Amino acid sequence: MIWTIRNKQLAFFAALIGVISFFNLYSQYRLSILLDEFQDNLDSYFTMNQYLIELRTLRGSMNRFIREGSLESLKEVMSLKDELNVTLERVDRQSNTSLETYFLLRALRNGQGVCLQKYMEAIEMKQKGVPSSYIPYYAGDRIAEYLEGYTSQLLNIRLSQGNQSYQALTNRVKSSRTLMGALFLFVSVLSIGFAILFTNSLTRPIQRLAVTAERMAGGDLDTPPVPISSRDEVGILEVSFNRMRENIQRMFRELQDKAELEKRLHTEELRNVEMERSLKEAQFLNLQSQINPHFLFNTLNLLSRSADFERAPQTSELVRSLSHLFRYSFRKHGHSVSLQEELEFVEEYLRIQTLRFGNRIRYRRRCTVEVEPISIPAFTLEPLVENALLYGLEPKEEGGVLRIKISRRGDRIRVRVLDTGLGMEEEVLKSLEGNGDALRTSGKGIGLKNVRARLRIFFDAQEEFKIYSKKGRGTLVWISFPVVEKGNRAMQGDREHV
Repeated sequence: MIWTIRNKQLAFFAALIGVISFFNLYSQYRLSILLDEFQDNLDSYFTMNQYLIELRTLRGSMNRFIREGSLESLKEVMSLKDELNVTLERVDRQSNTSLETYFLLRALRNGQGVCLQKYMEAIEMKQKGVPSSYIPYYAGDRIAEYLEGYTSQLLNIRLSQGNQSYQALTNRVKSSRTLMGALFLFVSVLSIGFAILFTNSLTRPIQRLAVTAERMAGGDLDTPPVPISSRDEVGILEVSFNRMRENIQRMFRELQDKAELEKRLHTEELRNVEMERSLKEAQFLNLQSQINPHFLFNTLNLLSRSADFERAPQTSELVRSLSHLFRYSFRKHGHSVSLQEELEFVEEYLRIQTLRFGNRIRYRRRCTVEVEPISIPAFTLEPLVENALLYGLEPKEEGGVLRIKISRRGDRIRVRVLDTGLGMEEEVLKSLEGNGDALRTSGKGIGLKNVRARLRIFFDAQEEFKIYSKKGRGTLVWISFPVVEKGNRAMQGDREHV
């Protein structure tokens, strides 16, 4: 059975009425006992008094009969004789069993028997006309006097006992009155206690619901569930509120997920716009650089031969390296190349820079993997090396060391470009980590930002690109990407021009 609020109220009122009815019936029962005892005492007084009156009436009627001999007096005597027997029996039943009462009742029974016997002898002698009829009469009347004295003593004893009984009755009435007062106090406390409990069972859950609802209305949706206090209507309200809270939290999480998805889509759109801008910029630079390559190569070839004829091997070597750089740039721009080709291109570039900076720049390469079959976007390492030279080593008076380390771990290639140059300012490093505008070379490089973007597109966002730098100690560019063998993956369409 579900204890609804209505059932709780009905049960309490039924119990309250039951308690009140019980104590009322008990008090009525106690009162009836007291009244019965009081009535028994009154009946006892009345019976003894009636016996005394009958005994005196009998003496008077007997006296008149002896003196006058009237039949009316005789009839009264005979009638009173029977009534005295009945009344004495009533006195005997209504008297207590104390020793003094026992002896008085015994004296009354014996004396009444002798008295009536003497009276009957006197009546018989009177009717026969015997002159000595007064002798048994006086003997009986003397006994009747004793009977009156016994009756008075018995009445006094009964009155004394009645007084004690009355005091006991009075005390019992006071006890009953005190009991009724205690009952009233108990019922009052019980009613107040139930009112407090019943009010708390209604108001406290509602207060908890109000506080939780107010917190949720203020934006705090991560509220704990409201505890279920009962199985009545308030409990049903709490269960329904918890379900509503869970539904709101679930809907809010769904909205958050949708908002996050929309944010990602917006970020991707911005990235695409930025990539389109970078694409246009790269295309513009590419168009600027493509100024009659055939004429340029022929000119470089002529310069190389002139250097050979003039016996200038260093100049000839420099012209050949520059020619290789241009050929690589025109032929590979926007395409994927092998890691081996990219390293050779970097070394040609460093050969030119070594002739420029002399012993100030020292180059070290360590490669523990076979780089020929590994495919990467063209111009991936050259911008990193170029930035290391121009912004790290060149401004440093004593120069420094440039290291390129290539290793493999599992199915991923790790490339580290390390220089011992000046390092980067913290603001510049944060800008690079936050995908801000990176440092660019003087019209030749592509920039760290485009390198990162091209790697992300080429490897479907599976690459890792990190920059570590400390002012005055140098910079480390750390790249990790999955192994893509040459010929299995190439940049196509618009990607080729990033």
